[in-house]
Amino acid sequence: MARLSHEAYQRPTAAGWTIGAMLAHIAAWHEATAYRLHRFGATGHPQPKVVEDDETFNAQVAAETAGRHAELIRADVHATFERLRAAVLTLDPELDPKGWVEAIVAGNTYEHYEEHREELRAAAGTEA
Repeated sequence: MARLSHEAYQRPTAAGWTIGAMLAHIAAWHEATAYRLHRFGATGHPQPKVVEDDETFNAQVAAETAGRHAELIRADVHATFERLRAAVLTLDPELDPKGWVEAIVAGNTYEHYEEHREELRAAAGTEA
């Protein structure tokens, strides 16, 4: 992200989103996951998604973040990742014997990044 120019955030991806919208989408999933983990830590029970339908959630994020400045997107990605990281670090590993935490963290971090990596690289071109 740091290597991308502000203008690059407006480039479209193959899915029709801009690079900025895709990164804002990743930040939103970080934030939603951190919230679920905090609630899990407080209740001891796996938590539902903040919006059950992924496509609805993604559409809401796209609408809410349309036109957001590149610096704000960068800051959001970093801040939401740190909140997610902090949420993981506060959990007692004994609280999750069935692997729920591992599954949602994987699905909303490194597996999610991998899902969008090539699309972002292609859109970023030589800046990636």
